[in-house]
Amino acid sequence: MKRIKPTMQSTPKNLVYADRAETDKFLRYAFDKNIKASRIKNFLDNMRKQDSRFQPDYPLLIEAMTAMDEREKLRVFIDNYNNSGIYPNSSFIHERDIYLETLTVSLILGKTDVIRQLLSEYLCVDSQFTDIYYWIDGPRPFELVPLYYIMLTKRYDFVPVYMELLKKKSGNCWETESQNREIHTDVDLTFISALLYDEREFVNAMLDSGYRPESYVFAELAAYPEAFDDYRKNYFSYYFPERKRPPKQKEFLSRLLTENERYKFACLVYEKFGSENADRFFDSIDFPKITSVDALTLINARMRSVTPDFDESRLLRLMEDPLRIVLNTLNIFTMVEENIHAFEGREIIYDMRGKEDMLDLNFLSGLPNRSLKLLMKQKLLFDIGDRCPAFLRSVLERNDKVLTALAVSQGMITQENLSAVIDYLSENHLFIALNEIHKSCF
Repeated sequence: MKRIKPTMQSTPKNLVYADRAETDKFLRYAFDKNIKASRIKNFLDNMRKQDSRFQPDYPLLIEAMTAMDEREKLRVFIDNYNNSGIYPNSSFIHERDIYLETLTVSLILGKTDVIRQLLSEYLCVDSQFTDIYYWIDGPRPFELVPLYYIMLTKRYDFVPVYMELLKKKSGNCWETESQNREIHTDVDLTFISALLYDEREFVNAMLDSGYRPESYVFAELAAYPEAFDDYRKNYFSYYFPERKRPPKQKEFLSRLLTENERYKFACLVYEKFGSENADRFFDSIDFPKITSVDALTLINARMRSVTPDFDESRLLRLMEDPLRIVLNTLNIFTMVEENIHAFEGREIIYDMRGKEDMLDLNFLSGLPNRSLKLLMKQKLLFDIGDRCPAFLRSVLERNDKVLTALAVSQGMITQENLSAVIDYLSENHLFIALNEIHKSCF
C-alpha cells in the first residue's frame, strides 16, 4: 500500500487532511485484504497507548467485515467495540449512519440496484444534517461520505453515478468552490487521499466525471511535493488534451489555477504551513506570477485568514508588478488602504471595465470623501465611452472640486461623454462640480 509522506517540517492545526491521516490509514487497513488483523490490532493498541481520541465507526466496520468474510478482523473490531465503553443504548445513531452502513455492505457485495437507490436516498437524508458536519477549517471528515467507501471498495463504476447525483443535488452549480461548498466538502479530502495512496483508477474516474480540484486541494498537497508534482505527470491530459507529454510545471500551473485560484492557493499555503515552510515550497516550484486578482477574492482571503500573524506582503514575491485588481465588489472602497499597505512597493491597477454601472456609491452614503479620493488617485482602468455611468455619477454627486478634478485627470470625462456629464450635473444642480468641469481644458 503506497503512501506518500509529508515533507513539511511541522503539521499545523489547519492542515485538514493531516487531522484525518490516521483515520484514513486505519480504514485502508480494514478494507485491504492484504493487511492482517494483527496489524490492525497493533494500530488500535498504539492509538490507545497514545491516549488518542481516535474512535472508529465500529458498527460500520463490523458489518463491512462480515460482508467481506474477514473473520479475524471482525473479531478484532468486536473486541475493541465491546471494550470501548460505547453501547448501542447510549450511542446516538442517526438515520444517515444506517444508510452509510447498508451502502458500504452493498458496495462490498456488488448489489448494483440497491447501491444506486441508497446513494440517492443517502443524499436526501444527509442534506438535512450537512451543516452539522462542516468543519471551520475545511471539509467534514471523509469517513462520513459515500464517495470514500466507493473508493475503498474499488467500485469505481459508481463514481460518475455519485457525482451526477451530487451535481443534481447541488443545483448544477458545483464547478467552482466559491459557487457551492457542499460538492467540495464531499469530495476534496477523498480525492487527496486517493492521490497520496496512488489510487489512479479512482482519480481518473473522478476527473472523467468532470471534477476538477482547485486551490484548497493543491494547498493541502503542498505538504506532499511528490504528490503535487505527480499530479502534473500523471493527469496533465485532462488539462492539455493536445499534448502527449507533461508540460513544464509553470505551464501546467498556469492552466491548472486561474489567476484568482493562484492567489487563494498562495494564501492558503502561507496560512497552513507558516512563512518559512511556504517560502521553501515556493522556492522549490516554478510558480507562475499572480498578475490579477479580483477584489472579492482579496476580501474573502483576509476575512478567512486563521493565522493572525500572517503577513500578506509575503506574497509580493509571487506577484507581477503591476498587480491588477478587478473591482467586482462595492467593498473595495473600504479596503484601498489595506491594499496600499499589503502590497507596498507594488503598483496597483484597479480594473472596473464593464463594472462601471455596478459600482454605485449610493448605498455607501457614509463613505467619506477621503476614502473615495484615495481610490481615485490610483491607476484605474474603465470603459465609459459616451455614457455617464453609475460610478461616475456617484463621484460627481459629491459636488466636490477635488473629486471632480480627479475624474477629469483620470480620463473619466472626455469629449465623448462630456455632453452626458454636463446634462447630469445641470439636472441635479451640482454647480460646484459643473464649474470644475468648465475650468478644464475641453
